[in-house]
Amino acid sequence: MRLSELAGAVAIEIVRDGEFLSLGLLSHRSPALLACLYDGRAMRECRLNPELASVLTSPALAGAVPQHIALAVADRPRARFADAQRYLIASTEFYGADVPTTISPGATVHPAAIVASSNVQVAAGCVIEAGAVVLERTTLEAGAVIRAGAVVGAEGFHPVPHDAGTMNLPHGGGVRIGPGVQVLSNAVVCRAVFHTRTSIGARTVVGPLAYIAHGVQVGADCRLAASARVAGSSVVGERVYIGPNAVISNGVRVDDDARVSIGAVVIRDVPAGQTVTGNFAVEHGRFLAAARRSAR
Repeated sequence: MRLSELAGAVAIEIVRDGEFLSLGLLSHRSPALLACLYDGRAMRECRLNPELASVLTSPALAGAVPQHIALAVADRPRARFADAQRYLIASTEFYGADVPTTISPGATVHPAAIVASSNVQVAAGCVIEAGAVVLERTTLEAGAVIRAGAVVGAEGFHPVPHDAGTMNLPHGGGVRIGPGVQVLSNAVVCRAVFHTRTSIGARTVVGPLAYIAHGVQVGADCRLAASARVAGSSVVGERVYIGPNAVISNGVRVDDDARVSIGAVVIRDVPAGQTVTGNFAVEHGRFLAAARRSAR
């Protein structure tokens, strides 16, 4: 799609027309990316991101955008970017054409479960219990289990300024629940905001009341205990344990075989095999040493 096509539906002015294939943040590495520049402090990303093809920004910042990048302007670029996302989801096939939901005859879906009528794939051996909700753009691979009250494919938390105050940025991505995954009661797995998918790897268990935000990637054989929270675009490796009420901040990477203790608040990457504890979380041995010092 070209910026000039978008201008027919969204209140933007084209300065330099060009084609875009994906939407995202300035830091995202997506093919032929259209992103919003609303803060001059982020101008560096315009120069560093090789995938950036088009920018929507304010007239005040437009002159600093490199000449090879297609350009549109608006007085409130964040609001118009949200309008563009909403239009592309609702009125075009930019995020894919709608297809009827397919449920394998080998799957078990309780009559009191809710499965969207389009854009869901449910493989053989899957179980969807009473009160569970599976929304559009969700794929459940073989043997996945969605327990009572869980929600898969929810729209996550991404508020942006808009003309009427604030709106939540519409989510156009999807969710992949891998083979043998268990999403336990009242857990929530959000779909991605843009073209990617939130992904839960094979045999991982997502505990009751856990929350997996948009665009998170969780590897195989992980255990996310009750009320664990993993914020947007984080990456969790394989065989990771995240304890009850632990919080992983957005964009953080927790590598293979790491352990996050109960109630920890993780704001930095966790190396493979390391255990972290505390708020803010540090390596477990350091936490214990500090606790001993404070007890003296």
